[in-house]
Amino acid sequence: MELIPKEDRLERFRDHLHREVPLAEKDQLLMQRYNFAYTQLCDGESSREVVKLLMSAYCLSQSQSYNIVNDALSIFGGNPTKAIRDGKKAVYVIRLEELADKLNEEGEYEAAANVLAKAAKLQGMTEKEGQQIDPRLFMPKPNLIFTDDLAAVEISRQIEDAEHDVVD
Repeated sequence: MELIPKEDRLERFRDHLHREVPLAEKDQLLMQRYNFAYTQLCDGESSREVVKLLMSAYCLSQSQSYNIVNDALSIFGGNPTKAIRDGKKAVYVIRLEELADKLNEEGEYEAAANVLAKAAKLQGMTEKEGQQIDPRLFMPKPNLIFTDDLAAVEISRQIEDAEHDVVD
């Protein structure tokens, strides 16, 4: 007996967004509500305020409105404040690159390089990726022997001074 995974009920909306798969008329109305809710969240409204707006704009119950807000977050990808911050960062980087181009045209090459360095830092290009490994961990450890027996010291000197064959 094979288990057939249950299809996600929101998958058709994600397909519409990413692959431009057409939606049925009923689903288009629902997609409008998802777009409205997510747009309000991106504008900085709280979930509670968006629920009130949905209730007044579409004459929905409170539970239906909360479901639409939660589904919109699931469809569009979670945290709208992070999306806003990433969008602002991208716009700022583009403006810095345009400023660097303008400075290059004016012959101010050092200032243009500084502006491009700032843009690279914003994009995270100057940060080290992954965990850095300390090369000292792979250095051979010295063989230290602590003893008060002088005969043992003489034996270790004889071993170190002996000739050894070099193996390729």
